[in-house]
Amino acid sequence: MKSVTCLGLASLFLLAACSTMGRPYIDDSAACDDIVDAKERLDCYERADRAESEWRKEKRDEDESRTSKDD
Repeated sequence: MKSVTCLGLASLFLLAACSTMGRPYIDDSAACDDIVDAKERLDCYERADRAESEWRKEKRDEDESRTSKDD
């Protein structure tokens, strides 16, 4: 019982730490592979690329704002 409790507390601690660090971008282009229509598939890839670019820009802006606050 003691080991189960320790394992549960460790799991909760890790989940709490991960939720505060910010989630990484999850590539959604694999979901586009299931689309049969070629035009729709290309549109899906474009949306996934645009979402990734926007996410990277937001992360870059956050990093720059953090570094400017440190100075």
